[in-house]
Amino acid sequence: MGHLEYTLVDESGAIKHYGQTDNFVTTVGDRCIAESVFERGSSDTTAVAACANANFDVIAISNATVTIDDALDMSDDSTTIGTGDNGILATVKGAATIANDNVGAGSVTATITNSAHPFTFTDSTNATNTLKAAYLVDAECALDDSSLGTLCDGALPAGEILAGQTLSDLAISDGDSLTITWTVTIGASGS
Repeated sequence: MGHLEYTLVDESGAIKHYGQTDNFVTTVGDRCIAESVFERGSSDTTAVAACANANFDVIAISNATVTIDDALDMSDDSTTIGTGDNGILATVKGAATIANDNVGAGSVTATITNSAHPFTFTDSTNATNTLKAAYLVDAECALDDSSLGTLCDGALPAGEILAGQTLSDLAISDGDSLTITWTVTIGASGS
């Protein structure tokens, strides 16, 4: 299970919006986790086999109105990139930490955050946008224009979505920045 927390601040550091919610874990995400644990047979050539070595430590944000469901991968959520229309606006590789991974702890938590490198909105195209979704994915956008900072300006990679959640229509302005922290819990505290 997963939980995400997000904080949107203005250029002076004042909090504009804070939220937290549980997330939706996709079937592809579940399969990728299973493939990381168990070796695939040589006859299993299904498409999701590409996830076998995936690292879901990339946070993505989107301004597309979507329903988070099992059909989504990164390319399903984008028709126009970095233009303020639909799709993945930005990705950033998060810093991941694992806690309670000692024997007998009951559950393990992995936390992925972009607090050291928050999304910052300063370009004229995306500085007046509305964010609608966040994802935990396994691929980063390539940047064609360094003036866009962490915003996507090229074709989306063929990434998979482990988990996602809609946001409460976060209206962003020039100078705003967004920090997202994702916590994934594996196992139960009583096990």
